[in-house]
Amino acid sequence: MAAASAGITTICDMPDSMPLVTSAAIMKRKIQYWSERAYVDFGLHGGFVPGTDFRSLIPELWNADPSALKTFTCFSEDIWPAMHDGELLEALQIIHDVEGLAMIHAENDDMLTQNKKRLEEAGRKEFRSHLDWRPPVVEYEADRRVIFLLRTTGTRGVLVHTSLPEGVEEVFRARRAGQEVYVETTPHYLYLEDKDMEKRGPWVKCSPPLRDKDRVLKIRRLLAQGHVDTVGSSFTISQGASRGRDGQHLESGSRNAWYRDDLAPSDQWRQRGLGFFEQDRSLPL
Repeated sequence: MAAASAGITTICDMPDSMPLVTSAAIMKRKIQYWSERAYVDFGLHGGFVPGTDFRSLIPELWNADPSALKTFTCFSEDIWPAMHDGELLEALQIIHDVEGLAMIHAENDDMLTQNKKRLEEAGRKEFRSHLDWRPPVVEYEADRRVIFLLRTTGTRGVLVHTSLPEGVEEVFRARRAGQEVYVETTPHYLYLEDKDMEKRGPWVKCSPPLRDKDRVLKIRRLLAQGHVDTVGSSFTISQGASRGRDGQHLESGSRNAWYRDDLAPSDQWRQRGLGFFEQDRSLPL
């Protein structure tokens, strides 16, 4: 209803709902549930998590008609830990065999674990600690590794929630070399920057985090040049932000579909040199 009232005609829902959409049975239940209630068209992504039998799960799940199959190379939550390279390689090979499409949230879990340990030992809890937990190298290394694994298995793939222009450029080079790989970014990486995290804290906390202004401007230029394949919205404020506080900044941002007008493109953003991407351009993308 909210999407329809805003003029949105199609929603693609992520699999990290409750329960996780990681089996054909749950996918079919979710399709039935929303078929009876949705006011707009919808697509549903499935997911694959570590420690499962990919050879039986993935073909059955893909046959249940998801739009893509998603996983994380980093810890997401207790029920969705990091997918490390051995299992990821096996899963991608099976996704290739069923002619599926993989969606990968790419951040280096080992780096995140080490960074978190160091920041906690230092007693870091200020807003800036979230940025120092997930610096650009954490994402960029994982981007390059995932692109390599996708190329090795010949699997179609999408890097999702990409905050770095370096990641967009890696995808562009891979596709120019003949690889079927794509890249998604989100509106907050086009309009907000790391200084907003330092100022607003949990209101703008997301993973990967907001980046510096130079990177924001560069990823916008890459979007204008046609190197970003899709702009989606799947992250928003973290839990506790509505109360004006967030006691722990070494946690990922929320995944709720909560739109905030005061964070939308405005004259303020244009004055900061961040405003040439207009909302109406999101429709063809």
